[in-house]
Amino acid sequence: MVGEFVVFCIEDPVRYQLLYQRVIPDWEPSPETYALAVGAG
Repeated sequence: MVGEFVVFCIEDPVRYQLLYQRVIPDWEPSPETYALAVGAG
């Protein structure tokens, strides 16, 4: 799975940034939203 994730990150860096990096400075998700994200993972 790790190899597939690395390939995904390399092939689509914009999507990777949107999903896994904070592209908006100083933005923090609400505790409720963060809990949903953690639960989905």
